[in-house]
Amino acid sequence: MSTDGYQTQDMFFAATLLYLYGHEAIDKIYLDDKSRATFLLKVPSLDVAEYLTEYEAGQLAVSDLKSLRTSWEFLGGTIRFMKRQDMAMWQNDPQLPRRLPN
Repeated sequence: MSTDGYQTQDMFFAATLLYLYGHEAIDKIYLDDKSRATFLLKVPSLDVAEYLTEYEAGQLAVSDLKSLRTSWEFLGGTIRFMKRQDMAMWQNDPQLPRRLPN
């Protein structure tokens, strides 16, 4: 399976993709000058196209809301960290232990 990647500015859909593929799927987060986030994910774009269709139709099933919330909190915490540190880009480092930024 090719992980050609996917980019979105929809934080909730990005959190949903992390819920589906795991937190290691996030590659980079960019903040523009208005603090809008763009998420780059290492996921197969053909699969994501199907998930996006279901998501936009309100038919994407989530079986574990607690895990989805953890993904949402991870992205939100990372963005808050980036703003405090005045960072325009954050990159996932698989060598670091997985934890929420403070």
